[in-house]
Amino acid sequence: MNRFSWWLVDLVSRGLDRDERDAVRGDLAESGETGGQALYQVLGLILRRQVALWMHWRPWTGLALIAVPLGIFFCAASKTLAYGSAIYLWLYANYWSPVILEHTAYRHDFLYFVGMTLLHYGTLAGLAWVSGFALGFVSRRSLPLNGLLFGLLLFFSEILYVPDSPGWVVSAVGSLLRFFRRFAVDALHLPVYGLRVFGHNYHSVNAVVFEHAFYRILFPILVQIFLVLLPSLWGTRQSMVLLNRHKEHS
Repeated sequence: MNRFSWWLVDLVSRGLDRDERDAVRGDLAESGETGGQALYQVLGLILRRQVALWMHWRPWTGLALIAVPLGIFFCAASKTLAYGSAIYLWLYANYWSPVILEHTAYRHDFLYFVGMTLLHYGTLAGLAWVSGFALGFVSRRSLPLNGLLFGLLLFFSEILYVPDSPGWVVSAVGSLLRFFRRFAVDALHLPVYGLRVFGHNYHSVNAVVFEHAFYRILFPILVQIFLVLLPSLWGTRQSMVLLNRHKEHS
């Protein structure tokens, strides 16, 4: 148990700057405290550092301009893109035939689907990379909280949508979510299939596709992970590398 606590100390202490992390780790090793006591002290130190950071404008800028709106946007865009392409993936996976490549019209439709899907996926991943880079650049030291909020909104923004709610806060959030959904559909030039993105039910349309758990649940999650979460983390890491190089040369 003590070994596990020290592993948690090492993991949690990564939220500190490198110099401070090494100093804190050395002080804790010399103090002879248990892993639980060390974990408590590190968590308290990180909490105090985070509270102090949020007294400045940069964390709030990252929160209001990047983490919250883009987390919601990428939830809508990724799910809309996943559900739209899932229909054609199911179609070609279940009815594939060499005739598709031999017949001119069928071949044109297939190649068009592949090309547009790759274009949309690449665009989504590129926007996610830029967003992660911007989030890391703007809110470097408050990145753990802003990054966590971005990830939560990316995967769970739909639970915020409550249609016809009497509460003005929920109604305002619902209006914002509907705006991002329409923007995502228009920007990606995807047909609207009545998909369940922010309150819209996709089960009644193309139900034969979405009765499969893979297309209904797993595939959208894979799109969110590989086309949004991982590229945004990569962009964040690149911004950290750039900032650290600038700090070393200054």
